[in-house]
Amino acid sequence: MNILLTPNIKANNEKSTSSLLPNKLIAFNRLVSTLPSAMRNLFDSFRTSFAWDNFRSLTILTLWIFLFILGTVQVIYFSSALIPLRDWFNIDILSTPAPTVREEEPINPSAGQPTPTITYPCDTNNPEPNEEPEKLTIAKIDLDLDIKLVPLKDGTWEVHDYVANYAQGTSLPNAIYGNTGLFGHDRPQAFASIKKLSYGDEIILFTKNFRFTYQVTEKLTQVDPKEVNVFYPTDKPQLTLITCDGSLSKQRYVVKTVFIKLEKKTCVSDKTMSR
Repeated sequence: MNILLTPNIKANNEKSTSSLLPNKLIAFNRLVSTLPSAMRNLFDSFRTSFAWDNFRSLTILTLWIFLFILGTVQVIYFSSALIPLRDWFNIDILSTPAPTVREEEPINPSAGQPTPTITYPCDTNNPEPNEEPEKLTIAKIDLDLDIKLVPLKDGTWEVHDYVANYAQGTSLPNAIYGNTGLFGHDRPQAFASIKKLSYGDEIILFTKNFRFTYQVTEKLTQVDPKEVNVFYPTDKPQLTLITCDGSLSKQRYVVKTVFIKLEKKTCVSDKTMSR
């Protein structure tokens, strides 16, 4: 492509570029002389296609050469990225294979892996030990009494002093069902202090090998002695305490509890274990 200039413009440009072009061309020709012969031939073809009386032509030619060099480097790199580079730089690219990246899979405990079973030596596998009650402790009122087994005679149970009396015929302590009945005199050395219990207070009952924990759920006053239904069996395990409603009263005071926990005595470290 030839760039045509008017006479006036040409005269002005010849004056302004007369000193600039020779120096630029000399430097550029030196650069071209260092290129391979094939590239120099291509440059010669470009030089015959452009007019060199204009500095803009030189800029365009420089851009073409830059693009040609960049393209040549790209072709060489992508066409011989493995073996030629190994030979040129003496680097064995293929000697060490790239590590395989494997995405970790989440662990599914139910897929081919056994679920661990945690066992505790102090757990009991016998929710109905069939043992008679031996001791009653209530930390809230500092009560610690041995339990005496009292048989039913003539439709009543005899009340013994200084102990908690177990009404034989009521349920033995267990973790399944039934109502365990205890009773005692309304005296400081017996059951007088059970009237101080509140909802949620814990009561501990011991048998020969086990410890039963109960929790207060209900308190009844002015219960008639004939209302023996307070000792009737229940669907869920519970403990019922009975005493007189007053020192001279014929009415009864009743504390009902619900079963909470069953433990082996050998695994319980507590001051209430001492006898």
